[in-house]
Amino acid sequence: MRFPRLKLVLGLVLSLACSVFIRHLLPTVPHLPRRPQVRVAPRMASITIVKTNAAYNMTQQQCNRYLAVSSQPILGNTVEKTHVAFLKVHKCASSTLFNIFYRFGQQRHLTFVVPREGHIIGRYTAMRKRKLFPPPGNKTFDIACLHSVFEKDVYEAYLPKDTVYIAIIREPLNRLVSAFWYYRTLYKTPYLKQIPGPDPLSSFLLDPSKYENQDIYYSHTNNKMALDFGFPPEHSGNISYFKQYLSLLESRFDLILDADLFPESIILMKRKLNWSLKDVLYISQNKLKKKPVRWTGFLKKTAKDFLHLDYMLYEHFSRRLREEIKTQDTSFKDEVENLRHVLRGVTRFCADSGSRDMGKVLVVAATRWNREFRVHFCDCSYMMLKEIPAVGMMKESIKTRLKKKGPNTSYYLNLPM
Repeated sequence: MRFPRLKLVLGLVLSLACSVFIRHLLPTVPHLPRRPQVRVAPRMASITIVKTNAAYNMTQQQCNRYLAVSSQPILGNTVEKTHVAFLKVHKCASSTLFNIFYRFGQQRHLTFVVPREGHIIGRYTAMRKRKLFPPPGNKTFDIACLHSVFEKDVYEAYLPKDTVYIAIIREPLNRLVSAFWYYRTLYKTPYLKQIPGPDPLSSFLLDPSKYENQDIYYSHTNNKMALDFGFPPEHSGNISYFKQYLSLLESRFDLILDADLFPESIILMKRKLNWSLKDVLYISQNKLKKKPVRWTGFLKKTAKDFLHLDYMLYEHFSRRLREEIKTQDTSFKDEVENLRHVLRGVTRFCADSGSRDMGKVLVVAATRWNREFRVHFCDCSYMMLKEIPAVGMMKESIKTRLKKKGPNTSYYLNLPM
């Protein structure tokens, strides 16, 4: 090849000419717009701690006072459910759930069913108006979340028609063990305290009738879940009647949670009530270290025979809950994991916050399930608040509102019983 450079130049010129010719000859291809980049929300919320200003530096007493009498309620979203009947079943993580309902209602100035004396609505019954504060102004009751015995007609008479009915259950043997040590250790309950020997729980389960309280409503161990759900104790041997009663409960309750599936239950409740993630945060309450149980096959059978109603109730509604979980969309498991992830961060932060490190806030970033929100010292104070002080604050709040607006007398007088 004599003129390699010339050949290269001619080749480039020819290529360029062809390209121009084809552009003019062929129809113009429309310009395709670039696909917009879709920002995908993170699967888990990122959690950071930032310094805050002095406005957050309140004492716990100031936080409690602010929550009880604040004149500026939190404005929730327009679709959140604000009428709730929560059946607070003994030793089923119900104090932890009570705290959730308490915070939600108190921050929105909703009206609770509150007893004039003590911290329970009723030991033998549901609501009785002579024992309750009337609602203030033109308000009606919004939330019932304290201990009582479920009576369908009474609950329906006291609460609005669109009320969401929620309860909680627990594996009966686990519930009994928890109740046994809790009431024996903290409350020195006489019928439990009198059981002798190095293993009083086993002694009790071998012969419950020997030690049980004669008044079943003061027993913490004798099919207590069935009793809290309102089943008449005089019919405890009538299994066919109890099965009919389970059907009545199923028709009335919108959601019965399972303490053994607690995070899953909380997310189901969050979805059903259309509440935010911050609304359903919690710090577990009333946990007591229990002595290990030396179970034998005979002891388990004896216990299950003794707890026959609680086992029927638990198996029925735990199965129903698991079926409802299966019907949730594919994001349900990720939402549960996000809750667990956020709770770990919140629990650690509140432990530090409780040690007076109030100059910081916890920032929880937005995900597909929640907007960004902040947790500060007062939030920790509310989440760690025990039931009896919380009921005291509920009373202080309703007294303040009654003093300003007076009672809704006509509504109150028309209530049954």
